[in-house]
Amino acid sequence: MARKRRDIAVLLDIGTARISIAVTKFGPGKSFEILAQIESPSLGVRKGVIIDIRSVARIIKNLMADAREKSNISLPERICAVFSGTGIKVKDYHLQKDLGCRRHVSAGDVSKLLNKVNEQFNPEGLTQLHILPLQYSLDGHLVSSAEGKIGQNLEVDVRLVLAGNESVQYIYDAVRLAGMRLRKVVFSPLVQSPLLVNGAETELGCILVDLGAETTTVSSFKYGTLRDALVLPVGMEHVVGDLAVGLRTTLKAAGELLQSFGLHSHQYEESLVISIINARLEEIYELIKQSIHSMNFTGLIPGGVKLTGGGAMFPGMAEHLSQYLELQVLSIPPYVSVPGSDKCSVSLAGLAGYCCNYGIPGFLHAADGFESLSNNCGYTRRRMV
Repeated sequence: MARKRRDIAVLLDIGTARISIAVTKFGPGKSFEILAQIESPSLGVRKGVIIDIRSVARIIKNLMADAREKSNISLPERICAVFSGTGIKVKDYHLQKDLGCRRHVSAGDVSKLLNKVNEQFNPEGLTQLHILPLQYSLDGHLVSSAEGKIGQNLEVDVRLVLAGNESVQYIYDAVRLAGMRLRKVVFSPLVQSPLLVNGAETELGCILVDLGAETTTVSSFKYGTLRDALVLPVGMEHVVGDLAVGLRTTLKAAGELLQSFGLHSHQYEESLVISIINARLEEIYELIKQSIHSMNFTGLIPGGVKLTGGGAMFPGMAEHLSQYLELQVLSIPPYVSVPGSDKCSVSLAGLAGYCCNYGIPGFLHAADGFESLSNNCGYTRRRMV
């Protein structure tokens, strides 16, 4: 058997409509190449959360077998996964540490301060996915980075991205049952945003809407980082379901009708089909609108609204949503071209880039146990606000 390579990682995306994996080879610097991308219709997942661990484990195991055959290499046992299910919470906290005397702040001082989040802020029923430092303060003065500066009282404002314990644990369980080990769970908008919005847009403020099968994720970005996020339990499958019931047809036929009908057509505005589609879409649009307002985004949004996910593929969807929100909406396909794949999902391509940026390929192959939920957190840096 070929020796396991440390430059190879397996990336996993468990969605309501499909489950996908990508075998990724990391190169010099922050480069990567997709060696194989395999997907399968999803079973045992509702609203982005696993409800049947065995069914999901069986799919992952089969996908891994196909990936080994397609890539023709020995794959690592450890997986990095994307999470996009309901139950996400974003909360801000303040941390401080007295260094004992005025001295240079070391990287260890900053790391210990951030690790205090696990001790001081552990909301019941929630698991930390990410710890995002927002701004540092040293002796009452804001600094872009505390490391190397001189001071005694070190403070930091952090933003936590949290998910339900069971939702995350079920991903661990399914991966373990498939014979693999999960090393990291990453919130989907954090890996998608670098591919879908540019730096200026995330600095000035923008909204990312991922309209999926059974969920719609609304994320806001400002000052270069995630500001807030909500995962709504509605998606395009609800439109398909309404059509199937209203027209007394099958889900497959309803889905094909919605795909071919298009939202830009005005030929059948008075038809039963249009009324069914509009009724459900207006409900989804209203929930998106309420979510944006709850994030304190009012009036013009400099970076606009970016629409992605399966819903973005329907003709006229961006124009339809733009009219309802009275905001500029740009539709972006949920696939991108990356080395090794002309049509890689945004989530998997973004996850590969995330791994490169934060050194995850190294710890994916580390020998220590990193599977406990308490250790499942990521660190990013941002400029002073």
